[in-house]
Amino acid sequence: MLPNPGGLLAIEHIRYRDGFIDGLWKVLKLRSVRIESERRGGKTSVLRRMKAKPLENWLAVYQDVSQVQTPTEFADRLVRDLKPVRGFWNKTLNGLAGAFQLLSSFKAFGFEFGFSRAGSWKAKTENIIRHVLARQPNRKLVLLFDELPTMIKNIADKKPEGPKGAMEILDLLQTLRKTDPVGHRLRMVFAGSVGLHHVLRALQAEGHVNQSVNDMDPVPLPPLGKADTTSLARELIVNSGLNAPDLATVCDTIASTTGGFPFFVHSVVDRMGKEDRPVTPATVAEVVRQFLTDPLDPWNLNWFLSRIDSYYPEEGPAVRAVLDRLATSDSPVPLADLVAAAVGAGMTPDRAPSLIGWLALDHYVTQTLDGPYDFQFPILRRWWRLKRTL
Repeated sequence: MLPNPGGLLAIEHIRYRDGFIDGLWKVLKLRSVRIESERRGGKTSVLRRMKAKPLENWLAVYQDVSQVQTPTEFADRLVRDLKPVRGFWNKTLNGLAGAFQLLSSFKAFGFEFGFSRAGSWKAKTENIIRHVLARQPNRKLVLLFDELPTMIKNIADKKPEGPKGAMEILDLLQTLRKTDPVGHRLRMVFAGSVGLHHVLRALQAEGHVNQSVNDMDPVPLPPLGKADTTSLARELIVNSGLNAPDLATVCDTIASTTGGFPFFVHSVVDRMGKEDRPVTPATVAEVVRQFLTDPLDPWNLNWFLSRIDSYYPEEGPAVRAVLDRLATSDSPVPLADLVAAAVGAGMTPDRAPSLIGWLALDHYVTQTLDGPYDFQFPILRRWWRLKRTL
């Protein structure tokens, strides 16, 4: 494997996530999953690997739904992508869409297939899933939805009908997960870099009171551990033919300065490969600082700052004050100090603790075992200090 920052990795090159993926499959045997991950965290690679190498007797279908704008488009893409898993019945499926408009219901293979002209996208979604499971009686189906929160937000933003359509998609998917006989053999994975909790909060403001994902396990996708990050760095450096006289120390430096994000590791080795000089720990440190201060923001870290006013339209000043307080401390900060920072920026004391909880969900902060709070990712703290000139 060679450095390929941001590129589409070959399936055989998606490594160092086997333990995480094995854990997902264990959960999926019983329940569906929400993968909690930041941008550049590797969630798409995880989903692609699961699609390519599913467990025995499982069908895995991957969908990037980030560009979907309507419920109808969602249903049409699902029908399209489920065609290849249906074996010799593919030709039959070509005429199935027409049948949706002609039939009210039919029964086959122990499943009831109902159709509704008023909600044709719902009928398409429900019946294609039931149809696939009926034709695969000894297998389970897992739908891997990449960037589903973005899709729900895209749809909900189209007022006045958008929020209703977004709510109905979430409710329908939950109904399918929880209704026999479909739910027994159907699992879903929701993944996305836009916080689903923010999307759900906006829908609640529009009247969506159902807990549409409370049956799904939230599973955080962490950065690579130090050993795996070091191994990845070593592999990329050796395969690139770079001159690294002290390879072990160089790899350790990459691991400690990139925070274990594979995309950052690929980026650092890729850039060092373009320079005609030996690779040393000092070289690594210099390259990482270049990425952190580059005005073009190749690591997309400005997202952590620019999204604040979107995620927290009323609490933006308090969020920045809390993160500034954390960034200027070299040790974890007690909750009381963070609350004081938020109050100093205009937030009422009763709301400030909840804000800290939201920041944890958004991967800004984490609570240590002893109680105080810290940045969840050290590299984010370093970037925040540089960006905010603290």
